[in-house]
Amino acid sequence: MISIAIMAHESRADRIDYLLDTLGDVPVFMDYGKLGEPGNLGPWGNAKRAWAAYDREAAFHMVVQDDVVFGKQFMGRVKSLIRKHGEAYAYCLFANGHGKVKTVEFKKELTKPQNTIIADELYSGLAVILPTQIIDDMIVFGDSCSYDRGRGTWYDDDARISEFLKSINMKVIYPIPSLVQHNRKLNSLIGLGHNRGRQAKHFI
Repeated sequence: MISIAIMAHESRADRIDYLLDTLGDVPVFMDYGKLGEPGNLGPWGNAKRAWAAYDREAAFHMVVQDDVVFGKQFMGRVKSLIRKHGEAYAYCLFANGHGKVKTVEFKKELTKPQNTIIADELYSGLAVILPTQIIDDMIVFGDSCSYDRGRGTWYDDDARISEFLKSINMKVIYPIPSLVQHNRKLNSLIGLGHNRGRQAKHFI
């Protein structure tokens, strides 16, 4: 039903065993060095490798980043979520109200501790699920995309995926409470600050 890949950075290599304990024996795509250094792929360069690793026999593929913390009964809840809503949607398993790009309606819906938000945007790349039938086209689109969501870089993997989903009119489902969380002990690798300020509004 679902295949999985991990998008990781060498500075967080010590977290891989934790991720594999929950996700099973899934491929890990490791990036090295700092943004702009020779050999560094950046978020999009590494993300597209993880997305391209989808199982051709699976209906869905999930890419998980290395600073994730899993909620209770994570895989069981993921499978229930996609069984309920199907291949007409993309899925973002993390949601908070931070950031200027989020709509008033999204923030209002996020105040409800039990909810399912259906949004036009993908706001986070922490743990994302896509129907496998759209992934090849998404990667081609992402490679050509210059959308930067106002941050002055073209590195963002979530922004590129979001723009692709809008181009094909595919909505994004956010289960509330979130099924994943950012690890509080870590900093963003692309200048978004400490993860203490990047926590889910509600977490299972």
